[in-house]
Amino acid sequence: MRFNSTEYLDCYKQDYTYPRIHDAIVEMIAEYGKEMCGVDLCCSHGLLGQRLMRWGYGMIGIEGDAKAIANAANVIDMDIFHVKITPATIDKVKEIIFKAKAKFIVARRCLPELFGNDLEFGAVFFKEMHSIGIKEVFLEGRIPTKNAVNALSNIEAEIKLISEYYKVKAKYGNLAYLIAK
Repeated sequence: MRFNSTEYLDCYKQDYTYPRIHDAIVEMIAEYGKEMCGVDLCCSHGLLGQRLMRWGYGMIGIEGDAKAIANAANVIDMDIFHVKITPATIDKVKEIIFKAKAKFIVARRCLPELFGNDLEFGAVFFKEMHSIGIKEVFLEGRIPTKNAVNALSNIEAEIKLISEYYKVKAKYGNLAYLIAK
């Protein structure tokens, strides 16, 4: 099943079953996270953020796909903001995150799509997140493949992208927990 499959949302609607694909990053947040308010970056239907809300975290989502947000309407309790993250929208994204008082970001397998073709903007994005008080970043990178062509094809590349502002505190396979420098 694709990461943004509506089947995940359907299972949640039926019996509040969360996708197992989120288990590892949720466990990392529970083990290492210090902050209680965060943003689920590229949240799709919002199930990861919703799950974290059930664990007591204050969460918002940011998603560029209006269809995914519409599918989640009346199902997900988390506020999801429809914004495509680009240089033209960075100020709007910063304002949303700042107003929500978010202190951590969860980025599950989304940095290649956001910044893989523009690493300079990716670095600027995390500089701006650092400047508005994001203290923790939880990354789940893609599983490395030998045919990968994206500049952010693995967790090491994602860590390098944000390493000027965040340092690794824990790393397991394709998961990383970083804190602000």
